[in-house]
Amino acid sequence: MIFYVAASLPDRADAAALAAKLRERGHEVTSEWHDDDGATVQAEAAMNDGARFFVATDNLNDLVRAECVAVLHTRPTDRFGKWIEAAFARGKGKHLVVVGEAPIPTMAMPMPHRVLPSAAALLEYAGCVATGRDPDA
Repeated sequence: MIFYVAASLPDRADAAALAAKLRERGHEVTSEWHDDDGATVQAEAAMNDGARFFVATDNLNDLVRAECVAVLHTRPTDRFGKWIEAAFARGKGKHLVVVGEAPIPTMAMPMPHRVLPSAAALLEYAGCVATGRDPDA
């Protein structure tokens, strides 16, 4: 499968780890933002509107190439970029999976196809889907 990993910027390291695990299992990952050590909340706050537009456009282009968007949501946050990406993904007909057990802000979240408790559960699910096995069996 081809994945885009969405997460809040403070969870960048967890998103990078999930992307690495997906790649190790033979999946393609289109998102690259999580591999940028310079991507921090402080760096984002210092950006001008043009730079923010460039980053957003780059990320949405990566998202368009994916088949599935995995939204990493392991803790509550007041940042909503990942939910904007999730809504964009649903609008583009992408498969949407939320990974984590934190409460989902329903006002900001389109209906996901799946809510999985962990990265390990996502890896198992992706393996099933990629090989045509029923993930509910």
